[in-house]
Amino acid sequence: MGRDTMEEVMGILVRILAVREDEVEPDTAFIKDHDISPLDVAKLVIACERRFRVTIHDEDVHAFRCAIDVASYIDALLADGQDGPGLRDDEGRAAWYYE
Repeated sequence: MGRDTMEEVMGILVRILAVREDEVEPDTAFIKDHDISPLDVAKLVIACERRFRVTIHDEDVHAFRCAIDVASYIDALLADGQDGPGLRDDEGRAAWYYE
């Protein structure tokens, strides 16, 4: 897994949760340690999609238990060449999450 990817994901998570950087580690559990809400997960997914220019499939999100899971998933997408010019339906996806 790329160190840069992990650092970026953790930075996004720190901003979303509004916590100090030292409160989040790569293996900090979303639910057990931070009780992250579904809305915060959606924000994390959208922010990561925009930052890394990938599409995180909704059916895969349930497997994200900590930041390292998200970073590994993104690295796998990038390694498979699934990065691109951006999301095809970014506006529609954001509307679905925030309704």
